Amino acid sequence: MLKTLKKLSILLLAIAFTGCDNDDSKLTPAPDDPRTPLLIGSGTKVWKLVNTRVLDIDELKECEEDNTLTFNGGEFVDDNGSVACLEDNDRVFSGEWDFRIGNDGQDQITLSLIPYDILELTESSLKIKYIVEYHYVPQ
Repeated sequence: MLKTLKKLSILLLAIAFTGCDNDDSKLTPAPDDPRTPLLIGSGTKVWKLVNTRVLDIDELKECEEDNTLTFNGGEFVDDNGSVACLEDNDRVFSGEWDFRIGNDGQDQITLSLIPYDILELTESSLKIKYIVEYHYVPQ
């Protein structure tokens, strides 16, 4: 019985240590993923917000007209431009991004662990949705 408990303890410790994430690791999109060059171009690509859609109604507020998303190898910068829509919002937000497949099979891009459905991704158009649909074009 003691040998079994000892083996079980060693097994549980091994599982615990191999299951730990390294906080220093960064999300790194697969370089062979065909979506990566569409999103980041040759290394860094800036996308300008051209439309938002809420409940099938297109609207782009004046405060959103200069908003951009910039992507590179594994990081993004969401720049809300010179005029923030809400006073307490950060003007610039950055984090890591990665491609994923959602539980429903939908292609997704995660921006700082928030999953956005990819509605369209081409060299000239990026449409993503998380409640609100956002449409970007290269700047």
